[in-house]
This record gives sequence, structure tokens and C-alpha cells, in this order.
Amino acid sequence: MSRKSIYDAVYGSDSSDDENLQKVSDRLHGKSDDNCAGLSYGNDKENFHPNMIHPRTFLLVNVPTENKKNEYRYVAVAGTSVDEDGEIKVGFLRCQRNSAKMFKLEQNDVAYVPCVQVIKILPNPKLQKIGSRGYYCFDENMDIFEK
Repeated sequence: MSRKSIYDAVYGSDSSDDENLQKVSDRLHGKSDDNCAGLSYGNDKENFHPNMIHPRTFLLVNVPTENKKNEYRYVAVAGTSVDEDGEIKVGFLRCQRNSAKMFKLEQNDVAYVPCVQVIKILPNPKLQKIGSRGYYCFDENMDIFEK
């Protein structure tokens, strides 16, 4: 999905209604755009809309490397909604204690990522305090691939 089409999805389009009807028709016939994120509890990508991402939404994000050979998957929390360029400011979380269920927010690990790099929206984790530190704990293991 290009930046322009994300802008159109959020704020509307100047194109004719026929184009929008074609998109609805494609969805009804099982054709979907695989560039959008899906919900973690039901891989139904046609129910995703950029407006579903708002501050404090937990996401699974694809992060490509410079040589494009590897792609890493990180859990992140949105700091902003999707902007007009189709980007989201996110803070990345790191897994703790070799568990793909327990994560800690890295305060200085912040970036803008394109909406198309969002793999899925995650359910809200529980906040668990151990000593003076806070950890985000998910009910199931996250499909991450960290550096």
C-alpha cells in the first residue's frame, strides 16, 4: 500500500465511487490486499483500517535490515496514530528472561515505521511489576525474531 493510498484510506479519496465499490466487491469475493495488518485474534485482514492504530496500541512490526537479507520482527507500542505519510511512531519492546511472553519497553528505541510494516495488532498485555521494574506480559508467545 503506498503512502498516498493510506492517506486516502484514512482521510477519504477524491476518486470516483466506482473504485470504492470495486474494493468492496473484491472483499466480498475473497480478494484481499495482503499489505495491511490483521488482527492477532483472527487473521481477517479485511477488517483492518489504519484508524485502528492509536497511541498505546501494541503491534507486531517487521523491521528490514540494510542488506534486505533478513527481516526482524519486534513487538512495539504505538506512540502516535498513523500520520498522513502512512507512518507510525513506535517504541520497541525487548523480550526478557528468554521469554517471548514477557517484554520491557526500551525507552530510547523509538522509530517511525510505515503502516505496511505492521504485521498485526496485538492484544493488550498485562503489566507486571517485579521489584521496581515494569514488564508487559502477553498470554501467549509472540512470533518475534530479534537481533
